[in-house]
Amino acid sequence: MKRIFILLTIVSMGALTGCYDPSLGEFPFVCGGAHGNPECPEGYNCYGGQCLSKAPACYSEMFGLIRGDEDKDFEPNNVPDLAYTLVCGDEINPNCPLRYGVQQQYVRLVICGEAFTDPAAGIYGGDRDYYRIYLNNGESIAITLVYNYQMGRDLDMRLLADRELNWAQLKMSQSTNDNEEITHTAEYTGWHFIEIKGKTPSDNNGYALQWTLTAAQ
Repeated sequence: MKRIFILLTIVSMGALTGCYDPSLGEFPFVCGGAHGNPECPEGYNCYGGQCLSKAPACYSEMFGLIRGDEDKDFEPNNVPDLAYTLVCGDEINPNCPLRYGVQQQYVRLVICGEAFTDPAAGIYGGDRDYYRIYLNNGESIAITLVYNYQMGRDLDMRLLADRELNWAQLKMSQSTNDNEEITHTAEYTGWHFIEIKGKTPSDNNGYALQWTLTAAQ
């Protein structure tokens, strides 16, 4: 927590450099990779969608000195409003040629964060990753969270409804073995959200996300 307070001081002094956007507010200090999100103040780097003075321990454990893993390209996606849109998952182009019957996947993703909590910012401990896909009523999606289960590295997956339905939980998969799976047929037309998180705020692990979409019958 000490570095959070240090960064608050830096923000209040206006000593910001690079592309950091103060309008994001004081917490969380969101940052991101390939899709144009802001950079961090001087002396801080982007890890798990947040500006930190050093990498969390789990980054070194899982990726060594590599910080350019694919997860960075999707950050910040730590709350539903910042969810990353899955390929062929946009409502603007629902007839994408890869939309149906093709298994899609993202690899080298990671749940890696610290066990802090800020309910006002919608953060309830640890790192959470959110992805979204626009489903038409009757379409079915099969989702697999691929990871290697270990004690202290247990991940869970949920499928959530959109904001209009108050992020209601539609399905959950939580087990004590490798991988989590959810299959769901959409009961409304609109955005659906996939949440990946640790069993507890201190559970960290690398993972891949796979999904296949089937047209409405």
